[in-house]
Amino acid sequence: MRTIMSKIALAPLALCMALTVGCLTLFAMNTAALAQVTFSVEGKGEGTIRIDLLLSPAAGVDRGELLTMGRLVQRDLHSSGFFSLAILPPGASSSQNGWQQTADTSTYRVAVTAEASGAGGRTIGVDVAPSGSSSQGLRRKFQVSENDTTLIGHTVSDILYEYFVGRVGYFATKIAYVRQVSKGSRQQTQIVAAYSDGSDLRVLAESSAELASPHISADGNTLVYTRFSDNRPRLFFRDLRSNRSGPIFRDKAIRFGPDIAPDGSIFYTKTVNGNADIYRARIGSARETRLTLSPSIETESAVSPIGDKLVYITDAQRGLRLVIHDLASGSTRILGSGGNYGSPSWSPDGKMVAFTKQAGGTFSIGYLNLETGEERLVSTSYFEEHPTWAKNGRVILFERGARNGRGKGNSLWQVDLDSGRLARLPLNTSAFDPVWLSQ
Repeated sequence: MRTIMSKIALAPLALCMALTVGCLTLFAMNTAALAQVTFSVEGKGEGTIRIDLLLSPAAGVDRGELLTMGRLVQRDLHSSGFFSLAILPPGASSSQNGWQQTADTSTYRVAVTAEASGAGGRTIGVDVAPSGSSSQGLRRKFQVSENDTTLIGHTVSDILYEYFVGRVGYFATKIAYVRQVSKGSRQQTQIVAAYSDGSDLRVLAESSAELASPHISADGNTLVYTRFSDNRPRLFFRDLRSNRSGPIFRDKAIRFGPDIAPDGSIFYTKTVNGNADIYRARIGSARETRLTLSPSIETESAVSPIGDKLVYITDAQRGLRLVIHDLASGSTRILGSGGNYGSPSWSPDGKMVAFTKQAGGTFSIGYLNLETGEERLVSTSYFEEHPTWAKNGRVILFERGARNGRGKGNSLWQVDLDSGRLARLPLNTSAFDPVWLSQ
């Protein structure tokens, strides 16, 4: 989801980068005697790759702006688990002492350019080619409608991440989550959207009542969530284009845990006479379709990326299990064993489901391969919930709680499924119920 871009001045600049497998140096084409900001990023893989980022301000660009953009790229790459960081002070020279070198001594030239375009916008180019060769390794261009250093930095991170790691980047996408803020003597609950480093934050919904379970449609236009009114959960929506909002249903029946399908229909849990089942409806219509008819409890539904299946939780058998429900045929398949499952979430390709699993007095985040049935746990601690997938299908974001339960200690973490790296998101408030946005 694109939000209002910050207006940080960034004059046209040209950066280029030389890589030997042991060393990648980013330096300005303009070699005027200006203060330089040097970064060192250590790549992890077959051997160790040292990356030195040498930034030189161009006319009209102050050193702080380049430092901000450079740090964004560093933090992004570091959080993936494929890189670690060391920031060198201005004018410092890098050292390769103790670095493992590889036999490959290929050299590449990378040019990153920023040009003014339109009314205050920028066109950014990223070119990678073998040094001394006319062949082109990579050529990318993208545009921003305003001069937004944050968006530019995250997008450059995506391009470099994809080039060097070989996977689709995810840094320029946003997450939504719930947080609590103090306004004078009052506590407010907000649903916000921001980059995973907390930048470019936008408040989507706010209330003195408790809010939970935010989900945003694939087109980024509709927010659905649970609001606790008079101590009863009710479903609310907000149209993010028109700012029109309100309850989805006018009655006071107990409904909670909404998700929204690609066609705009919503799936949720409704409790009638103490029994919880999964229902489907559309915003603006009072008509509901009951999808589960069991006397057991069915809850925490999540719709697949193309809208053809649901995954939800049932207590129909021993413990809490995962259920895959085909919406066309109505057929179901129960999965999972050896613990209680919760908060399922589909991978972007629909081939895996992430979940929370409670067993042995701890909570774990894991995922299940629907084709092979293989289950893998990727994080375990005192309390973990609400996994959600990055768009590349290889990073899971989730909520981790402190031992005092849901409160000020709750934070958001991400885990890379390939590197295994766990990283806490640098947010300045407690955070709950995250969901990664597709926009």
